[in-house]
Amino acid sequence: MNRSGINDSSKNILQISQRNWIEFRDLEFQYISSQFKELSGSMYPKIILIQQVKLVAHRVQELKRYNKLLLTRE
Repeated sequence: MNRSGINDSSKNILQISQRNWIEFRDLEFQYISSQFKELSGSMYPKIILIQQVKLVAHRVQELKRYNKLLLTRE
């Protein structure tokens, strides 16, 4: 275990998972944007941004849960 409370193998897996999630996020952002691309109106950029923020916030919550599990194992 290192200072973060996670062993090196798990840390590597988490790093790979996060890189894959970032790739997923970027594609998801493209998809979200494509759904509103043809629409006009001042609210659509806000809707896109809200959906993007929700996606990232969900990932943050997942990572916080992982961290909480690590802290309870110590």
